Amino acid sequence: MSSIHPLKILCYALIIGISIVLFSIYTFYIIHSMQIFVPIAPSHPGLDCDKLQGSDKSMLREYTKNRAVTIIEEKDKNCWIVKKRRYLPAELPRYMVVPHNVLFIRHVSRDYNFTETALTMLYSPLNFYCYVIDRNATDTFKEKMRFLSLCVHNVIVPDIETDGSDPEDFFQGTQACVRMLERYPWEHVVILEEQLVPVRSVQSLILLLTRLNHSSLIGRDKFTYHRNIPLNTSLIDYSMERWMKRRSDPIYLSRDFLPIFYDYIMQNGTIDRLANASTPVIQKKCTNGKKDQWGNCVKGMEDFDEIIRSHDFFVRVDPSFDFGFVQCMHERVFRKTYEEHIPL
Repeated sequence: MSSIHPLKILCYALIIGISIVLFSIYTFYIIHSMQIFVPIAPSHPGLDCDKLQGSDKSMLREYTKNRAVTIIEEKDKNCWIVKKRRYLPAELPRYMVVPHNVLFIRHVSRDYNFTETALTMLYSPLNFYCYVIDRNATDTFKEKMRFLSLCVHNVIVPDIETDGSDPEDFFQGTQACVRMLERYPWEHVVILEEQLVPVRSVQSLILLLTRLNHSSLIGRDKFTYHRNIPLNTSLIDYSMERWMKRRSDPIYLSRDFLPIFYDYIMQNGTIDRLANASTPVIQKKCTNGKKDQWGNCVKGMEDFDEIIRSHDFFVRVDPSFDFGFVQCMHERVFRKTYEEHIPL
């Protein structure tokens, strides 16, 4: 009986070894790719959001003495890693589809990790997300934002850079986004300040916009477009004067109303007149004493219960003040969006 040649044994062993290695690599890839395809809740090691929002407030008091403010600035330039880190689905299940596409416009200047987080909280493959970069942002931040737009098909970064603190520059940037995406099918534009994050699912926001139909909201004031009715310029003046003083709420503009809005406010001198108007501003007392440059209250972990009881869709945050609060809000919005199957 002839024995098997040692060389054949070596070949068999090599084939088996290579097969095991390839299988291991494939298994590793599948496990670590799951977040790209399956909605896995965001993980925040060392931060127990459920306990912080529980009835025992001792943990909350301890937290507010030493808030989580460290922001990890991602250094990678790899689309696969970006999509693994953030759940940005290419498709949605039928129950989540609301046939009312939206163009979100946001001026950004810093905190790339926060910007990614805020995008994830509002993300739907059916919408469009345009980011106008502040010309004073760092080169690293600009590079990351432009790379993000290459990775995610419905994230757009126009070439124009603006000064977000200057009202005219701000709206020129938003107008650039509208022009770039004019040929795409969206029904409303939502203009967001940099530090606003949602407290509800994107589906609930879109349902609000569908109820508006062809109407628009500037602050709390509603505008309805009628072709044969003159524009109420005094109401726009009043609404925009208040908005420019605080920038506290998003601006919701219907596609029909958009050209009229821009034609009016971009007239020579109009924005300067509105920005410099002596509109009285109500000073608010903030729970944590933290305000932004516009005088708005910046929310923190101690405001969580109040926020979820309110009817607000967005709150103002500062990741350098309380990034832990942003992470817990992200966790809540994720659950409302992907786990509870209800747009609340």
